[in-house]
Amino acid sequence: MPDAVMRIAGESDRSLPKKIAFNVKRLTDANCPAGKDRVFIWDANCPGLALMVTGFGAKSFYFYRKVAGRPQRVRIGAFPDVSIEIARKQVAKMNGEVAQGVNPATERKRIAKTATLGELFDRWKEEKKSELRPRTYETDKSRFETCLAEWSSRTIGSIGVEDVLGLHARLGKKRGRTTANRAVQLLKRLLYFGKVQPNPCSDVELYRETSRARFLQRAELPRLIDAIDAEPDATMKDFFLLALYTGQRRSNVLSMRWADIDLENRLWVVPSDSSKSHQPIDVPLTPPAMEILKRRREAADEDAAFVLPSYGKHGHLTEPKEAWKRICERAKLKDFHIHDLRRTFASYMAMSGASLALVGKSLGHSSTEVTKVYARFAVDAVRESAERGMAAMESAIAEARAKEAGK
Repeated sequence: MPDAVMRIAGESDRSLPKKIAFNVKRLTDANCPAGKDRVFIWDANCPGLALMVTGFGAKSFYFYRKVAGRPQRVRIGAFPDVSIEIARKQVAKMNGEVAQGVNPATERKRIAKTATLGELFDRWKEEKKSELRPRTYETDKSRFETCLAEWSSRTIGSIGVEDVLGLHARLGKKRGRTTANRAVQLLKRLLYFGKVQPNPCSDVELYRETSRARFLQRAELPRLIDAIDAEPDATMKDFFLLALYTGQRRSNVLSMRWADIDLENRLWVVPSDSSKSHQPIDVPLTPPAMEILKRRREAADEDAAFVLPSYGKHGHLTEPKEAWKRICERAKLKDFHIHDLRRTFASYMAMSGASLALVGKSLGHSSTEVTKVYARFAVDAVRESAERGMAAMESAIAEARAKEAGK
């Protein structure tokens, strides 16, 4: 096995660090000695794993070891975008390939030249599963199957710009512009993964997208509540009401755990591994939400894990689409999605005078840009408040003048 630092031709590594046990602080602090273009530092806990640090400060993980007597090197990904844990898993996998007589570097070159898109996607799924959030991973799988599967048998080198432009246009007409954009973005990531250069997706101009701002109008709210109340599936009924009364994402409400709920303090903490921002979200529970949760807690088994349990493999409710379709038909609502319950919650917060910062915090937004869609409602609330203040001022003036005139 090589020393802790890989020698670069013509250079000595005597002054460079020895093999170290990788951790975030050590790798963050690592730097390239002055006068050198790059340096490789080896992980003491994972044979074959190295970190390359360039003179410009860029850091990337590599797999490096001799295969059949010849040194082989495969880039894994940039640090810290790729974690130490994931890098170790990838290297362990490649070490396993070597043990089975497969050269990881040669295999990747073969993929870049002759692999089909289907083969590339299978390899991408295998390597990315540990890196992506489960929902993102499942979404990408579904998008490939519905939008890109027709190209599964095509070699990746045969996919050109005109092909991608045609696919983008067809999907835009058949499945909508947003779906067409996401399909091209997935294809672009796959071809980068397969080291296809130039990437034919880079020259495709995506459709312009507008933020969706659908929420329940005042006349629609009672219709929806009545339609939900008429839903025969009690668990589905409670799911939709909790989604409306908490403003949280569908996936988080579906997988809500009793362990994350503090009924005494009326607080639900969405854990970081379930939130889109990868940060825990403190969700204050409103009285209507509390009423549902207390009722379900009293009816649930003592060791129940999920608020909305199901007999499926996940243990909790997973697919509310059919129930939602029934509810929207009863409520006579058109173009209203489950995610619009979240928008409704946020819109009425803004209309009541809540600041955008508070609206964003309640939704778990990591960026104020995402919350700006509700700015108009916040302005409307301020305007109404200002108009009430002006009316009170004018009333006071009129009252004072009346008194003065009566003297």
